[in-house]
Amino acid sequence: MITQIVLYNVNPKNPKAAEMIVAKAKETLGWIPNTTVTVGQAIDSSRAVASSNGKVVKITTWPDETARQAYMRHPLLRKWCEFVLKGWMLEDSQQSDVVTEFIDHILFGQQKRNRVRNPEIPEEEVVWAGEEIILFSHN
Repeated sequence: MITQIVLYNVNPKNPKAAEMIVAKAKETLGWIPNTTVTVGQAIDSSRAVASSNGKVVKITTWPDETARQAYMRHPLLRKWCEFVLKGWMLEDSQQSDVVTEFIDHILFGQQKRNRVRNPEIPEEEVVWAGEEIILFSHN
């Protein structure tokens, strides 16, 4: 099995960002074959090392690498990315379609590039402010 844990940092200027991310994940990602998705808002912890404020956690599990690759190319994942990544673009973008370029970079990019807010998208529509991804295999 392969599991991916994503910790989404939500937009602090959008008070509904976390609940919007959770609702959209349940609406879209749960329909992708051979994929199990659990998503929710991180809860506060009293531990000194914890940093859960303003985060959403998504745990995705696949039976094997073939299923994970199918997920990465599934149209519902693309729909999810269009929602979550709305309002962001690559800093040095020269493309006419900055949305597709940014999504492709987040999903498949090998090289680190700076991201910036797209000024054409209102702040209340922006939910994402970054993420950390952990991918591991297990039995």
